[in-house]
Amino acid sequence: VATDLAQLPQLHALKKTAEGSGAEGVRLVLHDEIRDMEPLVNAVAALHCPTSGVLDSHALIEYFETKAVKNGVDIATNSELTELQQLPGPGWKLSVSPVDLDSGSSARADRSSGSVAKESAAVTANVVVNCAGLGSGRVAALAGIDLDNARLRVYA
Repeated sequence: VATDLAQLPQLHALKKTAEGSGAEGVRLVLHDEIRDMEPLVNAVAALHCPTSGVLDSHALIEYFETKAVKNGVDIATNSELTELQQLPGPGWKLSVSPVDLDSGSSARADRSSGSVAKESAAVTANVVVNCAGLGSGRVAALAGIDLDNARLRVYA
């Protein structure tokens, strides 16, 4: 979003970056069209990308967690993914190490008892969802995905 005309060159540069990253349909929109789309946004210009969006990732994951648990899924929280191996046929083997988020050490707090377990575990899954935030590139690499070749690398 450009709130004044001096910011237009930066907006054009950002548009080129988005297009170079594979974003489709990116276009510059001006004040009147911005007002039609988002009446509370005060800008002279902005980028519109119909194939992209912003969402509340925490609320989305909370929703997915609730649905998954109701369907018998086990969820490993406070754990660091250390290995991700595709199995012959469908599925993945995931190795995780527990992490105590309070101390930063390799130990996991048990939600029910408050005790700390110091064990690693391996689980299998038919599907792996990478929602590791800033660590998502590392998780993708563990899965053998080259972000540059797959055109998935994003620069903010």
